[in-house]
Amino acid sequence: MGKFCLHRKAEGNMRRFCVKSLPTDTHAYVLDGPEGHHLVHVLRCKQGDVIQLFDGHGNSVDCEVISLEDSSAHLKPLHAPIQQTAQTISMLCLA
Repeated sequence: MGKFCLHRKAEGNMRRFCVKSLPTDTHAYVLDGPEGHHLVHVLRCKQGDVIQLFDGHGNSVDCEVISLEDSSAHLKPLHAPIQQTAQTISMLCLA
């Protein structure tokens, strides 16, 4: 369902996965394909672990792993997607 873009570790131990689109409600979401395989076989996530899905456009949602299959994970979004506001950093350099 999701399209794999990037996987990286966020602050703390939460794993983040970039997906094409975020779940729009709190119903189960299936993370499959290469990212599902990575979550199940490489990271060895377990039922009850919390991961974060993000869409690359500033939106994210925390999800709990509710079940695992061969190369997919069923996730339960813990809240509605949150949109992060962009922060602009200005730097003044004097020579």
